[in-house]
Amino acid sequence: MEGRDRRSGRGDAVINSPDPSLIFTEEATKVYNPRRPDEVCAVDKVTVAVGRGEVVALKGPSGSGKTTLLSLIGCMARPTSGRIVVDGRDVAKLSEEVLTKVRRRKFGFIFQQFNLISDLTVLDNVMLPLYPVDVGPAEMRRRADSILAELGLQDKRARRVRKLSGGEQQRVAVARALINEPEIIIADEPTAHLDQQLSDELMRILEDLNRDGKTVIISTHDALIYNHRIVDRVIAMRDGRVDAGDST
Repeated sequence: MEGRDRRSGRGDAVINSPDPSLIFTEEATKVYNPRRPDEVCAVDKVTVAVGRGEVVALKGPSGSGKTTLLSLIGCMARPTSGRIVVDGRDVAKLSEEVLTKVRRRKFGFIFQQFNLISDLTVLDNVMLPLYPVDVGPAEMRRRADSILAELGLQDKRARRVRKLSGGEQQRVAVARALINEPEIIIADEPTAHLDQQLSDELMRILEDLNRDGKTVIISTHDALIYNHRIVDRVIAMRDGRVDAGDST
């Protein structure tokens, strides 16, 4: 099934074509509890490519493998077999220390539960990903203040997260994802617990980030996302495999 190029209107058969410019998975497989009675093959020989600057949605029902594939792409898990190539490097072969550095440098993560620490301030939550990185306190605050200003949260920087509205917490989660200045934004079911208004706001933020050059990869079963104008391609997952007949 041919994909669609939002920027040029061209069809591009990229789902099974290597694109070494940013992300390429080749026969990626992830098996949990191998050789045990409860063995599960969550991702089964998946080959996909994501080009630089694309917005790609991985869609499918619960258990389809989309979140596991996202974790493999985002270097949060290693494949049981196959390759995960990020910017020309087979990350599955890297040591844990180097893999962690790639994950911190290349990716920003937005989770469906936000994963904020409710008793810390907005500023402290946003700066948390920088603490393992060799960045001084002044630079940490500069980065955080700049991102918070862009997201309209500058006046909330000293407020504890538990006192924020849902929309404000959402923006804090986005700010935290951006603090390491990543090239790729990974969003796992980001609208699963949001109402229509907050979902629309999140998509506007992701659109702005993509306009600024970020590559965005989203796992979702929400039609609001995979039918949204910013999405270049939809990759449908079912039973751990790419459903080519339902991908666009």
